[in-house]
Amino acid sequence: MVDSATLAHRLNIKLVENEYLFGWEKAFVDVNLRRFVMFNHIMVGSNDIERSKRFYDAVLGLLGAGEPLRNVAATGHVRLFYRHDGSTFCISQPINGEPATCANGGTIAFKCDSEEQVKAFHDTAVEFGGTSIEDAPGLRKSSLGAMHLAYVRDPDGNKLCAISRVK
Repeated sequence: MVDSATLAHRLNIKLVENEYLFGWEKAFVDVNLRRFVMFNHIMVGSNDIERSKRFYDAVLGLLGAGEPLRNVAATGHVRLFYRHDGSTFCISQPINGEPATCANGGTIAFKCDSEEQVKAFHDTAVEFGGTSIEDAPGLRKSSLGAMHLAYVRDPDGNKLCAISRVK
């Protein structure tokens, strides 16, 4: 198991302690962007890692992510790590050998730069095996503000959202 300091070094982030972190003892700070990062990574399971790679290469490529780092764990399962703008998104074959399942009630949102990028994310996701869900991509207004949203499920059923907040 990798300790926090080693992981922070590998991901080019800094582990800091600060009394102003809302009760958390430690947080990661992106060394390049000098901002607090709440998550180290998000990982979803896949029952077909190559199908997932084709899907995520296409949709995450729209957001600027390059080729993923492919890792074969000591257990033999394959994991893909996509890095972009201080964040890491991962796809993994389940370690326990059971089928991958999606989170009931879970959504992973990807930040987009524009309304057009939201639409392109949606259309590319559908083209590469995803399923359009909920309302059509577009502007939504709520107590959280105005934002352009699109919802899809990846080929394994994970719920994804493309979001661009109106400035």
